Amino acid sequence: KKEIEGKVRIVEIKDYDICACCAPHVKRTGELGVFKIIKVIHTTRGTRFIFLFGERAYHRFKDDFDHLESLYHLFSSNNQTLVKQVNKMYEEKTALEVKYAQLEKEHMLSLCDHAYLFVEDCLPVNQREVTNHLVHVYSTGGVFVGNDEKGYRYVIGSANNALDILTQLKSLRSKGGGSKEMIQGFTPASKTELLKALS
Repeated sequence: KKEIEGKVRIVEIKDYDICACCAPHVKRTGELGVFKIIKVIHTTRGTRFIFLFGERAYHRFKDDFDHLESLYHLFSSNNQTLVKQVNKMYEEKTALEVKYAQLEKEHMLSLCDHAYLFVEDCLPVNQREVTNHLVHVYSTGGVFVGNDEKGYRYVIGSANNALDILTQLKSLRSKGGGSKEMIQGFTPASKTELLKALS
């Protein structure tokens, strides 16, 4: 299929295939022992197979089996019901994450008695949504996530020009960027320093 210079080893499996050898070099296929294709990659130039054989394939089979046995025990299931159990758990986890995000957002909104809100932790999506709420109420507002010891990651929005606020924050060794509508970044400044600079 390709022009190759020099000697080329050609391997033939009678009545089945013949091709340029890409190893391993064996006299008969039985020497390979256990053979396992672990991945098939389709490319524009053809199909690539990733495989193991011999002891490496055996240990891969054994590891996969041991992992499945652990999952069967963990979910009190078998090879007929495991996937169904995992899918059910994933759906429950997703539903809980949605509920948690909504409850966190409601809690953060209940704390918004000032243009700038400081919280120990929150989901990034809630940081942005609550910032949008603060901008709607106060024209300029933002959410700082963290504490004085570790610093804060911030999102700040403005109906005027958020880049002016970024200039103030950078005077406090802060890093960040954005647009006139919204900026974000990290600041090592304390809550007191930040509120004084933003007042």
